[in-house]
Amino acid sequence: MISENWSSVSPQQIGQIAEYIARIEFAKQGFSIYIPEVDDRGVDLLIHRDDTGYVKVQVKSLRGTGYVFMRKKHFKPAPDLALCLIVFSGPSFEMFFIPSTRWLTPCGVFRDNDYPEGISAPEYGINLSRKI
Repeated sequence: MISENWSSVSPQQIGQIAEYIARIEFAKQGFSIYIPEVDDRGVDLLIHRDDTGYVKVQVKSLRGTGYVFMRKKHFKPAPDLALCLIVFSGPSFEMFFIPSTRWLTPCGVFRDNDYPEGISAPEYGINLSRKI
């Protein structure tokens, strides 16, 4: 039985659940969904609809509030790339579809971190907290 805060689900499982949810939600909206054979470029799904064309999608998940990031080497802002963020809260979830170009103008929520000291690889992030 899954608890109301999803705490009984491992990080790998929550990520897999998020990808399944994204597929279902995109299919409900009329998209064709393609799944890459190998996930070595940070693309979890390729979605297509005649009115929108093809969009590469990276799916991320979060339990409640916190920080999620995408390595810049795999997530380069472009019109055909987006983030699908599934936020699990209580017994349900919310899905957010965010064009990658949103990170071209960083702010308190949308982060652009280069880490010049080399403490971590450069990344784009999204900070969901109660403070913002």
